[in-house]
Amino acid sequence: SEGMKIAVSSITKLRNFASYIRKSQPLFEDLKRIFQTNGRPFLVPDLDVPTRWNSTYIMIEKMFRICEMTDDLVEDNPTLKDRYLNDNEWDEINVSI
Repeated sequence: SEGMKIAVSSITKLRNFASYIRKSQPLFEDLKRIFQTNGRPFLVPDLDVPTRWNSTYIMIEKMFRICEMTDDLVEDNPTLKDRYLNDNEWDEINVSI
């Protein structure tokens, strides 16, 4: 869709962030701890798959559901700030879906 084309760079950044968290055991464990601290069941950030037509939407939807936890993760790990979406990028994705 047209909206999806506009948000490509933000979606790519979101995908890269989710992938980075999944590949880093310390960050993955930090994220688990944040979920526990907030009394929420742990949800792993999903990655989209080129062969599944709706997987990008699923990845985005999951990241919106856990953004409060990922916000805390970035706050606890300032080196992630450049990898994480800013408010404008979140808005861009939100408008596109």
